[in-house]
Amino acid sequence: MCGGMGKKPASTGRGSMPRHRAGVRVEILLMFVTAIALSWWNYGMITASHNSNIVVKHRALVTVQATGRGREEVESDLTSVVESSGESEESEQEENREDVLSSSEQQLDSLFIQAEEKEKEEEGERSQLTHDVAVVVDNQEDVDNQDDDDDDDNNGVGNLISGSSAAVQKIKVGQVDLIDYLESLEEKTAWWRHQSHGKRVLFWGSELFNKWYFRTWSRAFKKSGFTVDRRVTFGQLPKAGVEKLRDYAAAFCLTYEIGGCFGTKGMHRHLPNHIKLNMAPLLRETVWNKGNFCKIIRSATQGNPIFDDYIFNCFIHPQHTASARKYAAAHPDRKFIIKPLASGGGKGIRVVDDLDSIKTNKPLIIQNFLHNPHLIERDGPGRGFFKWDLRAYAVVTSTAPLRAYVYPHGLVRFAAEAFDRNAKNGGKPSTYLTNLSLGTKWQKKDVGEITWPFSRLKDHMTKVYGDGGAAYNKLMKNILGAASIMFLSAEQEWRRLYKARGDGCPHCFKHFGLDIIIDENLNARVIEANGQPGMALSKNHSDHYSQTKINMMQDLIGMVYNGRSSKDQLATALTACNATLFESLSETEWQYLMEYLSERENTHGWMPVYPNEDLANIHTVLLEQQAQQSKSRLALHKILLCLEGRGDLADNVASSSTTTTTSLT
Repeated sequence: MCGGMGKKPASTGRGSMPRHRAGVRVEILLMFVTAIALSWWNYGMITASHNSNIVVKHRALVTVQATGRGREEVESDLTSVVESSGESEESEQEENREDVLSSSEQQLDSLFIQAEEKEKEEEGERSQLTHDVAVVVDNQEDVDNQDDDDDDDNNGVGNLISGSSAAVQKIKVGQVDLIDYLESLEEKTAWWRHQSHGKRVLFWGSELFNKWYFRTWSRAFKKSGFTVDRRVTFGQLPKAGVEKLRDYAAAFCLTYEIGGCFGTKGMHRHLPNHIKLNMAPLLRETVWNKGNFCKIIRSATQGNPIFDDYIFNCFIHPQHTASARKYAAAHPDRKFIIKPLASGGGKGIRVVDDLDSIKTNKPLIIQNFLHNPHLIERDGPGRGFFKWDLRAYAVVTSTAPLRAYVYPHGLVRFAAEAFDRNAKNGGKPSTYLTNLSLGTKWQKKDVGEITWPFSRLKDHMTKVYGDGGAAYNKLMKNILGAASIMFLSAEQEWRRLYKARGDGCPHCFKHFGLDIIIDENLNARVIEANGQPGMALSKNHSDHYSQTKINMMQDLIGMVYNGRSSKDQLATALTACNATLFESLSETEWQYLMEYLSERENTHGWMPVYPNEDLANIHTVLLEQQAQQSKSRLALHKILLCLEGRGDLADNVASSSTTTTTSLT
């Protein structure tokens, strides 16, 4: 309801007009506004938002049976969606208003489609987002030998070098001063430099995903001051609509994966470069598929034992079964967990003592079953020591080169029954599976009742270890390490696929749900990555389960869309780095550096996965042993080490990817 309706109108005073004249003018005004709306939103969108200071009233969403390719995985992650029978009258009124609005939106959408004119064909392909640039440094010796005190005080992003403006001016990109180049690049790529129509976000996508997620995500944007527009016509955005996205700062597609966002394949490559899109290409070919997840980890880590505390030994049956048997022979006390390549909800998962029990040639995932899981003692019915894992939320703000973060708050998920280390073939699934769809079924409880927040885990560990939180802090660092190895492994594959298919999206970001298990030494390993984690809420919207998701979404939007310029800080900070490294950087990598610094100054609590100065050693090893790394990628890594305060390590990074061993100490 519009503000002021239902109130007695104030006196118009001496200048007031007769009511019939006012009515005529109102009708004319309405006709004028309608004409503007028809011409402006000629591709079927309407505003479905209120002011950003709207009071957020969350209600539970209803689980909808997912069907079609890959939907089982989505269904398994949406078990928290429960219909609430105790909604308030106010919430019911809100739903009724939205139903009326939806009906009106459909009528207007029909008019908009009728009024749509055929768009002119785009002229040629958009120029590539990356191009090599030459960097010229005048008087390099003066730059390298600037104030020694500055070098001594270089402690990373938090203590950026306060170099002189003269040193900054000596750095050039081609024939252009660095600061002017960064200014030009920022104008082209920064979303907040393109707000001629306000701070707006457009939602579109499948009807099913809009029903599940629109309310929660749209409220997160409103919390950050965005006006939310929603395309009423569900489905892919037509080619004619892509050009209209220029008026938006953010494009938020609610569907399974990027292929469902646009009517034309690869259309994401033609989006204006300032628009942030919440999708990343080729997720299924990299981390969001159990088989490909296994392949990229094997390919990137190359069996190097220094990664053993961060990853599982992973094999694909029947291709790698011989290798799996060799591993089993060397570790006769180990069990194995068998999974289908593509399924969810714990379906088809079993534990075996002997690989000879696999009697099929159907493709399967074979992982070593964690023999020493960290267990938590719980009281009450069925008391004992329980297996548990973590649902951690991550966001990748750049795929290649990688830039990623993990949220400091997540969910602790427990098996339904106490764990038995000596049980044959792992024992009952209810003792080792922590999937929430199974947990709620087995325990007949809501998700908020069978999970912990990270804060409760921290309190528990602090009490058990008696170390003031040191064990928990170690655990969080290990989680970042495990996530970084997974995502850096994925970067290698993203880079290869982008090159082979002419793909890529430097203005895309993607959030993930990571399933992470912990051993008794507090080592963390990523079990799998979900590219569409459930954002539905529990019955009780004020419990930790719902609030964790609500806060995560708001802090994600706050970091990705922080709207802060970093060009001046970046130009100054780079004076502390070896300027010859700049010679091979592409435009995309310069854009990466600006966004990296902007995010680091406005993390909203998100913890850096890569780059991360505390994990720089292991990152360097992983990058150096990847044979396809380009000269510019290794140069970028050295620059990041410099900015992270690890210039000492940057000097030892190989100029090419031929080096395969580096000490981690």
